[in-house]
Amino acid sequence: MTPDDLVAVISDGIHTAIRSGRLSAEVPDEIRVERPRHRGHGDYSTNVALRLARSAGLPARTVAAPLVSGAAGVARAEAAGPGFVNMATTRTGTWRS
Repeated sequence: MTPDDLVAVISDGIHTAIRSGRLSAEVPDEIRVERPRHRGHGDYSTNVALRLARSAGLPARTVAAPLVSGAAGVARAEAAGPGFVNMATTRTGTWRS
């Protein structure tokens, strides 16, 4: 799974949450997926929950977890820190150390 694939998964998760009424927020123009600084935090990370939190009126950690949970290609996702989403892809299936 590439960063572009993850951007599509996250975007779909945001739009699904908005359509279902679980989230009321403005969708960011750009979603960035990066390698985390610490390899033990997974394959990729995004700060999109931090960016959604303000318009949603919710804590970023509350917004973070549902965005990618259960998505195809994402083996594991968790909210971390103030609202980052750390992800392990099915390519590895586990956090890298």
